[in-house]
Amino acid sequence: MSGVLLSPGPVATKVTVQGVSRVFNNAVNRAKFLAAAGKLEEFGFGELKEIQGGNQRAAVFIKKPPELIVGLLQIKQNADLCTIEEYDSRFRSAPPSTLSVKLRESLVQFGFVPGHYFPEGTMAFFPSDQ
Repeated sequence: MSGVLLSPGPVATKVTVQGVSRVFNNAVNRAKFLAAAGKLEEFGFGELKEIQGGNQRAAVFIKKPPELIVGLLQIKQNADLCTIEEYDSRFRSAPPSTLSVKLRESLVQFGFVPGHYFPEGTMAFFPSDQ
């Protein structure tokens, strides 16, 4: 579950978690990602959504901002998740390059991520909320 929380930015996908999990030498498949993200959703750390990104549907975990989960991390500290400092740093880090342009567009279009989150030149269109 910590791989989902520690993937960069406010969203996590199976692919972004794989990048983090390599550090922990932990193979991630779709079933493991869905199980971990589902448990985190149950704990209140965010929401698991299925999003259409181009020709493919992707399971995406939309993480809550750090200020909304401080207490949750303290309560769940025995669940081997991460510290609030680690979460805050990763939440605010640059978006992973593994997110496709179409998936980025869908995340913004459905209001899961503000348009300014993705740097200029990484999307085919630029929403008005930049």
